[in-house]
Amino acid sequence: MVIAAFTEEDAARLTGLSVRQLRHWDRTNFFAPSLGNENRKLAYARLYSFKDLVALRVLDELRNESRVSMQHLREVKDKLLALGEHWASTTLYVLKKKVVFVNNETNQHEEVVSGQGVLQIPLQVVAGDMQE
Repeated sequence: MVIAAFTEEDAARLTGLSVRQLRHWDRTNFFAPSLGNENRKLAYARLYSFKDLVALRVLDELRNESRVSMQHLREVKDKLLALGEHWASTTLYVLKKKVVFVNNETNQHEEVVSGQGVLQIPLQVVAGDMQE
């Protein structure tokens, strides 16, 4: 087994997030490095695993590219934890700045927090029907 640990500088460089944002998320208990030392004053107290980096890349896309609010992301985090899911192991989608996933129990696309189902309309079929 290969174990890799990445410093917060490495994590920032590889994920596109700033060191400041990583520290803020850690301080506010939104996302803590899995290999970190509880005493954050120590050198290398924040060490990230590869799985952490994947999750952070997902969070960068959701927060900074898709502009999903931090309040919503915190709610999504709580819901994913309750479902036994992880940012790095779940395929997530964004619809109107809300995070959507495929619920393993129902096999349906749902908004993570509310559980509201997402109607999937196969546009190719609709377009084909209209041409006929």
